[in-house]
Amino acid sequence: MASRNLDKARDAYKTGDMELSRAAHGGPQDVTVAVVPADGAGAGGGEGGNVPAVHDAKIETHKSSGQYIKSIVYGGLDGLITSFAVVAAVAGGDISSGTLLVLGIANLVADGLSMGLGDFLSSQAELEYATRERRREKWELENFPDGEKKEMVELYIEAGYSRDDAEAIMGLMMKRSKFFLDHMMVVELGIMPPDEDEDVFWGPAKAGMVTFLSFLAFGSLPLLSFIVLSAVDFDNTYDPSFVIAIAMTAAGLFGLGAYKSKFTFESWYKSGGWMLFNGTAAAGAAYFIGWAVSHLVDTDEGC
Repeated sequence: MASRNLDKARDAYKTGDMELSRAAHGGPQDVTVAVVPADGAGAGGGEGGNVPAVHDAKIETHKSSGQYIKSIVYGGLDGLITSFAVVAAVAGGDISSGTLLVLGIANLVADGLSMGLGDFLSSQAELEYATRERRREKWELENFPDGEKKEMVELYIEAGYSRDDAEAIMGLMMKRSKFFLDHMMVVELGIMPPDEDEDVFWGPAKAGMVTFLSFLAFGSLPLLSFIVLSAVDFDNTYDPSFVIAIAMTAAGLFGLGAYKSKFTFESWYKSGGWMLFNGTAAAGAAYFIGWAVSHLVDTDEGC
């Protein structure tokens, strides 16, 4: 793992702060350096005097909350649009709030389960494919290393390196077979290498669960006003439930986009506004399609 502070690195990039970037990549305030005798008794031991060893570094881990950003946005956006489409479709008709809630909640749970299961199965298939390809490349590397080295040299030459430089780089890289294997997965196959201990069930299962929960959490927003006001008898007065549902949906879309900006370096209001625009377009399309179809059905029935 790279010995840098990822949060500091991101902040440095946002602000253009080179000093903060240096600190994030192992500045003296983040790293304690100890001297290890060059007798092979410690990491980095070898010829030529004392070698610095890094201790207590803030290690960057790539499995952060950002790994679930796709599942959160994917599930949340679909939950909001799907639930609002149901609300919009029935709000214009002569349908009671109770019926709307039955349809909305049933749709919310059923679609949420479908989304979560779909994310789980697709993530599992992707991980199983990457794991299988890594095993194959590992077998080829163990049994025919010269062939694997030749393939990588050719790819580096295509990228603009001279043959001598490409062979020198590969010669050094092959001294660390795991790193060479992971690098080969990316360069040759275009596949991010999975962790050796990554479980093909629990990792995708967590992603699917995040999608399901995100779908439920955001998808419930358009229904909240009908749930809260279901016991209120407006008689012939104006029922604000649908307008509140529109506002809750808009707030959910903006909040989802603002959350996404945490991982994309966009300003929160720009990201939130873009998500609101896209969600509004999708929700508006669903509403007007439903409106048009309902008029066509009414026309046909009246003939």
